Amino acid sequence: MALGAAPNCVEILDPSCGPATFAKALHKVSHKRFNLTCYDVDSRMVELTKQVCSSLKIETEVIGGDYLLQESLEKKYDLIIMNPPYIRQESIKNKNRYHRYLEKSLSEKLDKRSNLFVLFILKGLIDLKDNGIMCAIVYDAISQTRYG
Repeated sequence: MALGAAPNCVEILDPSCGPATFAKALHKVSHKRFNLTCYDVDSRMVELTKQVCSSLKIETEVIGGDYLLQESLEKKYDLIIMNPPYIRQESIKNKNRYHRYLEKSLSEKLDKRSNLFVLFILKGLIDLKDNGIMCAIVYDAISQTRYG
């Protein structure tokens, strides 16, 4: 990709960074400077991502916290890359809070059966610049669900 498909991407977001998988991949394929913002709820993944990005000299802000609860980010992103966790709607701890924020922001009623993955995609759309690019790894059943 060499960010060739997205040549003007400077501000990049990974809202559930895990073990810095996308940071490592971006480093391999891009020879230009970019700013990467990463979120994760797992403090071990936050520390690992900080270490990886530091060693690769990637300008990164790694935030330990729930991306879905970041209701007013200071910037919009050119590129959002994500592999959010798949968690069934019955197991989502902050489900009502996520839904209230997203419904208000999108002026749309959300299906209460939406899983965490769907909520990440909707939140990503809010934080994406006009003409920005969002790339998400999706599970195969998304097109077979009523909320998908």
